[in-house]
Amino acid sequence: MMIARLPGDRSRRPKLLALVLGSVLVLVGVTASALSALTSAHLTKASLTVAVERDAALAEYVVTDLFAGRPLDLESPAAADVAAVTEGLAALTRAEGLLRVEIRSLEGRVAYSDAPSVIGMHADPSVAMDTARRGQATASVVDDGAADSAAGASLGLAGVVEEYLPILDRDRQPVAVVALWRDVGSVMGSIGETLRDIMLIVLAARLLLSVVLFLVFRPASSPLARH
Repeated sequence: MMIARLPGDRSRRPKLLALVLGSVLVLVGVTASALSALTSAHLTKASLTVAVERDAALAEYVVTDLFAGRPLDLESPAAADVAAVTEGLAALTRAEGLLRVEIRSLEGRVAYSDAPSVIGMHADPSVAMDTARRGQATASVVDDGAADSAAGASLGLAGVVEEYLPILDRDRQPVAVVALWRDVGSVMGSIGETLRDIMLIVLAARLLLSVVLFLVFRPASSPLARH
């Protein structure tokens, strides 16, 4: 003896299973994408903050040690001072893995650098330089083919972190700016690994959830599918 059913009842549960599985997988995918984007943004901000705090100590070293008590002459420094500071900045870039260091006047003229070829040049105006001129340190990632703001020719890398650190006088007023550049991988290298780990965890959870849903809905749909 059988109970009469409306046409299409036999396939309703399998369709429901597919609908639920599809909806859940889409929801998990969207959530994973949003989570990755938010995590990347927060990690990038945190990494740049750490970089600024660390490199502020380098800027203090430049002012106190390389100049050894001599005044910071930005207009017409003595050739011997320029040579000594250039040598010190070159050693600093090698030790700290920097791409370039420039000490600029507030007007953007490069007074000292580890690259002698850019000394005396006026760097192109930039928002970051303007911010540093007002006494606020900045750090940003330059990638996706955008040009860096170093004086002279481009540094030639696909991605760099550029920082502008103001040098303040005793009255906390900016008198010069230390600009430096790092390879983006040296600052952001761990972010890609973290995002990869997050995606692996989300994909594993997605697979586990799919199996659980399949086991929950399958027993109810199998008897109907056999009629």
